[in-house]
Amino acid sequence: MQAGSIPGKEYGLSAGEFASACFGLCVYLINYTMVKTVAMAISDSDRTLLERNKLFRDISFKSVEPALQGCQIIALKSGATLLGIGQKNASLYLVLDGELHVYLNGHGLPVHASLGSGECVGELSLIDGENTAALVIAARDTRLLVVPHDLVWSLVEISNGIARNLLSILAGRIRNSNLLQMTTPEPSLEFEAAANVDALT
Repeated sequence: MQAGSIPGKEYGLSAGEFASACFGLCVYLINYTMVKTVAMAISDSDRTLLERNKLFRDISFKSVEPALQGCQIIALKSGATLLGIGQKNASLYLVLDGELHVYLNGHGLPVHASLGSGECVGELSLIDGENTAALVIAARDTRLLVVPHDLVWSLVEISNGIARNLLSILAGRIRNSNLLQMTTPEPSLEFEAAANVDALT
């Protein structure tokens, strides 16, 4: 780029588009540094954690461990984004340790769910093949085993127990969502109450 030229012009971008692209790249790089990928054999301590995961409840972990040996373990720093709303997802994430917060309508709104060790996330896009419907952020430093969807389906085909546990996890999500809707006041009622208070003060 020559001195005095407009940044991005040589790429067919306006100054505003160039600045927006640079900002997006910076956000990506910041988040990238907060996610560390580790490919290694499952350690004894992680094996114990996985044996307690809801996906493997009442299943001999030895029967599925060989298939999981090639899976990656990722480490998220607190505040790192695991999944964004509307993105493609091809993995099921098993929480080894740490905590994830799930937001349905964006960060800053009430937390829809907290997922800790023994939980998993990404099962909905596994089932329906659609883009993610929630924002998932590490509430503190968190490690997860990343299981590709194809491998999950292979495990389902050879283990009725995993299929049953996956259905149980989904049913629990639906039940918790229904309870949350029943106990959370409708926004319109909140606004009406606020209006009534304002009228009295």
